[in-house]
Amino acid sequence: MFSSGLKKEDVSNYVVPQQFTGFLDKNGVEIYEGDILKTKHTGQSPYDKSKNTRVVKRHDYDGQLKLFASNDSDLPASGFGLNAGTRNRFEVIGNIYEGITKG
Repeated sequence: MFSSGLKKEDVSNYVVPQQFTGFLDKNGVEIYEGDILKTKHTGQSPYDKSKNTRVVKRHDYDGQLKLFASNDSDLPASGFGLNAGTRNRFEVIGNIYEGITKG
């Protein structure tokens, strides 16, 4: 039991664990699985309707954390991937659980 009187079972219904990617965005904010990132890159595919946002999620094929055009997408987004060389192109603006919290 926590000091607040809540039981672990009560808290686990509200807590969603997120995997840290190991990268920071252009403002030094940690990037986690489920984060929504703003980018200047809009994608090169005519099928990419995501404007200038990407969602960090685990790819079903290889289990790696990758950038997707939306949370509903099954294929990684076109354009820049998430790595040490491109991290300055991204800014965390929210997550899939709370929505966009930063404009």
